[in-house]
Amino acid sequence: PPVDTTGDWQPDTVANSQPRVVSSVTFAGDFNSLNLALFVADFKAAIADKLSSVAVSEVAVTSIAAGSIVVEFSVLVDDMTESKAVVDEMDGLGDGLYSDLVADYGAVVSTGTPVATAIEDEANVGSGPSIVVIAGAAVGAAVVAIGVTVAAYVIVRRRKKAADRVSPTNSTMDPMMSS
Repeated sequence: PPVDTTGDWQPDTVANSQPRVVSSVTFAGDFNSLNLALFVADFKAAIADKLSSVAVSEVAVTSIAAGSIVVEFSVLVDDMTESKAVVDEMDGLGDGLYSDLVADYGAVVSTGTPVATAIEDEANVGSGPSIVVIAGAAVGAAVVAIGVTVAAYVIVRRRKKAADRVSPTNSTMDPMMSS
C-alpha cells in the first residue's frame, strides 16, 4: 500500500456510554510504510466481514501506533447481550479474525482479549446524581462547617482577650475604695 505520512487519518471517538467490545491486535508490518486511511478502511472491512452481526460503521479504530502495527479498536453494539455474542465470536475466530489483513500488513504478532464494556443500567443513566457527587458535596459541607466553627472560635477568643486587657478580672482592688 502507498505511504500516508500526512496524518490525514484521525482516531475514531466512542462515547463512554456506548456499549462496545474493546480489543487490540499487533501486526508484524512496518508502521512507517502505512497509508493510515487505507489501512483503517481495510481493517474495518475485514472485521465487519468476519463478524456476522457487525457493519463496517460499527468498527471504530481508536488508536494505531508503531511497534510493528499496533491497533486498538472497538466494535460498537446495541447492548450487553450483543456485546457478549461479539466477544464469543471474536474468541472463536482467534487470529482468523484478522486473516484478510495478513497479506498486506504482516503476520499477527499478538492479540488482545476482547472485553465487553460494562455501562450503567440504561434505566438509571441520567436519573440522578452519582454517589461520587453526593459524597463530594457531603465532604465539602463538612469542611465548610469546620472552617466556620474555627473562625467563630478565633473571633470569640480575640474579643475575650481584648476585653480582658481593657478590664482585667483578676486585678486587686484598692482597699481604700472598698467600704
